[in-house]
Amino acid sequence: MTKLLHTFQILTLFGACAFTSPVVFAQCNAEDLQLLCDEGDLVNDVVFDCWFSCFLSSDVTACFESCISSGVQEMSSGCVTCFAEQSTCVTNNCFFTCAFGSEAECEACVQANCQAGFESCAGIVDADADGESNICDCDDNDSTSYPGAPGTGSGVDNNCDGFVD
Repeated sequence: MTKLLHTFQILTLFGACAFTSPVVFAQCNAEDLQLLCDEGDLVNDVVFDCWFSCFLSSDVTACFESCISSGVQEMSSGCVTCFAEQSTCVTNNCFFTCAFGSEAECEACVQANCQAGFESCAGIVDADADGESNICDCDDNDSTSYPGAPGTGSGVDNNCDGFVD
């Protein structure tokens, strides 16, 4: 789970937040969230590669949308837009920090400037406040169910492994 959390932080590291267009919330659907849970490294690699390809483009957001869409064909266009807008935010607000600062400084800049807008756009929440977002939480309405949770013997899949404990 730590690796997934780290992967998600990296995903958002090279992503945007000073959204230039009106934000439409919850653009990532359930299939997108499952893709992020299952294939976080793939999405991370694509977004990272696109950042290097697009940060000097005359239309950064359009470049990111095209690049991410081509690299992660399974992702819905709405979710691609969230990643593209986040990538544009990072380019506009954190370029020098991310390009020349430490990883921690870059992550702090993204968190301060771009993360909340991305999560709102994508529909990423932690509804049950268990520390796990709805990306991999198998029941985001039950704070005792999350990846790695201890089994309770209550007939529920508390640890999100697909098996009832």
